[in-house]
Amino acid sequence: MAMARSRTTNPRQKGPWKRFAALSWQQRTFYAAIIVIGAMVGVRAATLPMVTVANRSNPVLADRLGNGHQAALKLFMIEGAQDPEALRDPRAIKLGRARLSENPLDAPAMRIMAFHYSMTGEKQKAASLAALAEKITRRDKLAQLLLAQSAAEKGDGAAAMQHFDMALRTTERGREQIFALLAKNGDNPDVFAALLPLVDDKSAWMADYLLYSARTLPAGPQNAAKLLLAGNRDTKKEILQSVGTDLLTLLSIRGDYDLMLRLYSRMNAGAKSIADDPKITKQTIAASAGPLGWTAVNDVSVGGALGADKSGKLIASAYATRNAGGVALRRFLALPSGTYRLSERRRSLVESEGAKAYWTIKCPSLSGAPVIWTSFRNDVEYRVADAAGPTISANCPVQELELNLVGGSGMSGMEIVIETFDLAR
Repeated sequence: MAMARSRTTNPRQKGPWKRFAALSWQQRTFYAAIIVIGAMVGVRAATLPMVTVANRSNPVLADRLGNGHQAALKLFMIEGAQDPEALRDPRAIKLGRARLSENPLDAPAMRIMAFHYSMTGEKQKAASLAALAEKITRRDKLAQLLLAQSAAEKGDGAAAMQHFDMALRTTERGREQIFALLAKNGDNPDVFAALLPLVDDKSAWMADYLLYSARTLPAGPQNAAKLLLAGNRDTKKEILQSVGTDLLTLLSIRGDYDLMLRLYSRMNAGAKSIADDPKITKQTIAASAGPLGWTAVNDVSVGGALGADKSGKLIASAYATRNAGGVALRRFLALPSGTYRLSERRRSLVESEGAKAYWTIKCPSLSGAPVIWTSFRNDVEYRVADAAGPTISANCPVQELELNLVGGSGMSGMEIVIETFDLAR
């Protein structure tokens, strides 16, 4: 009986804590991280800039911080930024109450008291004060973080994310800590579901978060792309255009070609796809096409360029220095399976003995990314129409097309202009 009473009187087994305990391990890990972010990072994010210019012995700054209890409270916040454990000091309550006696609507005073109660385990008092501070001003970032902490302790991920949203909209300061937390848990279905409603063009921070996630974690590009692919495209057109090209490149590097193609289609809904168009066109040389468009290598010894000649015709140029070799141009394609015919016209600007230029197609989705086609001609200058081209099999849904150069033995190396290029069934 004694044991039974002990269990039923344990506050962690009642109400919110019972719901928290019922969560999966992955959910509890995420929510526990929110609690840490809300309780510790918030103070540092809001007051750390003051730490670099202030201390207790700086009367000039103390005067700038305000008069009476306001100055004392702000200096205490600086102390808390340097050492969050200082927030356990009862001075937080004393200073907060004193400031509220001067101004009953002082949100920072309520906030510092809320952090004190959060640090000392009085969660209900902390949540109540944070909620009151939010009513006074929804732009109080620390109050929003405290409310996110309170929601996390109740296992309410959606509410926690709403408060994170408000905190992130308020200021860019301290974003990285929250971004790191969200990105680390990007595979968590609860995090995905809570983030999804916030992925729209009205968001002040979502584009930055998606790029942060994509650039810092192995699964970041996939998680970011899935958020952009889910739901209504019309609410995220600007975000798609803002981060889409970078995501296409990162997905190609990660080898997730299916997701790359799906994201490209979402970015260009209603437009003709360039994925099966090998020609040099305005669309296929646009920077927004990312790896699905023509990309010129920019290197000292081997490289290329894309643009218009003097007549306005779109062309590609490529060069290689003496004895140098490598890829000058490349792009990804999604040609349907079948046998293709090659048409190309290229001319030489500079040619050395032994110089070569030839095309290859790799199948990057197969083990080892094997070369499945090498062009039959490697002349620096030639014209060909309806010549034998590659055969694309069904198990190679995405192809990587590359122009390879060998500079030759002459001092000038080689330089060519590709006026037309096409592969057609």
